Amino acid sequence: MSWETIGYRPAPRLETFLRDHEPSTTGLSDHYRRSSLDPRGRRGGRFLHLPDRAVLYQGPSGLFMPFAMDAVGPDLRERSQLKKRIGLFPRIRTVMGTEHDVQALDALLSPQVRDTVAYDLLYLPHHSFPSLLPPPLPELRIATPQPREWRALLQVQIAYEMEEVLLPGRTPVPAHSKAHLLDSLSNHLVLVALHRDQIIARVATNARGLRTDQIGGVFTLPEWRGRGVARWLMSHLLQRIGREKRDASLFVKQTNRTAQKLYRGMGFTFVSLYRISYYL
Repeated sequence: MSWETIGYRPAPRLETFLRDHEPSTTGLSDHYRRSSLDPRGRRGGRFLHLPDRAVLYQGPSGLFMPFAMDAVGPDLRERSQLKKRIGLFPRIRTVMGTEHDVQALDALLSPQVRDTVAYDLLYLPHHSFPSLLPPPLPELRIATPQPREWRALLQVQIAYEMEEVLLPGRTPVPAHSKAHLLDSLSNHLVLVALHRDQIIARVATNARGLRTDQIGGVFTLPEWRGRGVARWLMSHLLQRIGREKRDASLFVKQTNRTAQKLYRGMGFTFVSLYRISYYL
């Protein structure tokens, strides 16, 4: 069986493969659903699909997302064909996926790794979503911000990126933070907690798969932590997701014990080790 280059929709066989393997493929499903696709990789990303066995998404910015790379195994013909298909596509800048898949792609392509962040991939089916929680303080309320309100969230976005996203030694670029924020507000579900009209916390989805929503961008201002604000917001976000009978997934840093305790306490269970690697 040969690798297929897919830069179009619909691709029923690929779509079925992605759906059947969520939550591990939720991010790939999101790119399949809403990214610009181009089989030549000039105006958008593309998928390399070993039918019913493995898939690799290549983004035009150098993002690679592999899944089930162990299906390639020691078959030299399939490995050689995959390397040829990758070809001169934009060089690798970031690879994200299960730890095993990222390691397998590293072994195949031998890029020079600059940094790696380790996560746990967690999952919660919609029928296990917790009940809505009351606000931890009576003066708190929840709002759903619109893209035109991005200025009110920009400093929270930057604080989140500095704490959870940027590599050591990197500083936020406000224009990039604004672009990420506008994409989130335009294409995903974002909830914020307000105290006397001041934003003190937020939760959001950051990828919408074919049957699973991936949660990300969870952040509470330091002075408001430890009061149950994030748990309260999460219960409302899950209820919104559950209205469509969609499941939820997320990946959380292995070193973030507070977040690990929050998510597991809400019923999320471990799926696999997850990794994001950055390259020179």
